[in-house]
Amino acid sequence: MDLIDVREYAKYLHRKQKYDQYPYSFHLQSVELVARCFKDLIADVIDPDLVYKAAWLHDSIEDTDVTVRGLLDEGIEPEVVSMVWRVTDGKGKNREERRLAMYEKCGGAVAKGILCPNIGYKGGERERFVNPSLIKCSQFLKLCDRIANVEHGIKSASSLFFMYKKEQGGFHYQLYSKELDPPWEYLHTLIETSW
Repeated sequence: MDLIDVREYAKYLHRKQKYDQYPYSFHLQSVELVARCFKDLIADVIDPDLVYKAAWLHDSIEDTDVTVRGLLDEGIEPEVVSMVWRVTDGKGKNREERRLAMYEKCGGAVAKGILCPNIGYKGGERERFVNPSLIKCSQFLKLCDRIANVEHGIKSASSLFFMYKKEQGGFHYQLYSKELDPPWEYLHTLIETSW
């Protein structure tokens, strides 16, 4: 599925969801735009278009009825689905527990042998799904998502900005990578110089 089709598919999946007063696609587009600003940081390990597709789908498993298997069956590349799965909150009683489960998948799950369970890998899907470079790309994607959320929180004077500001230390501790310094510096500046 090409990027234009992925955008339309994501709009369909999130058709009942809002991002403040906007259609949810407003947020998904914002994440893609942030990824485009910093694409040179991942272009050496992956085609940036795969990250842009993941930007549009990054909340699909968490917020809609679609599953990992469903995304693969729609023709979404395993690398994209892997990034989406990794940045999806895990199970937990509260936001902190769900975030910790996501951090584990996003910050080194391949090295620990964690695979998305029960999807019935077909053909070469498994090898493409567990590509080690996807850890860096997943961290990059989650960082782009956080930047888009913080930028919106600042512009809209949303109380969510304060939640992200409060979480910043743990977020940084869990996902920081020197390779991704420019967007981290941008996020820190946003948080420290706003409100």
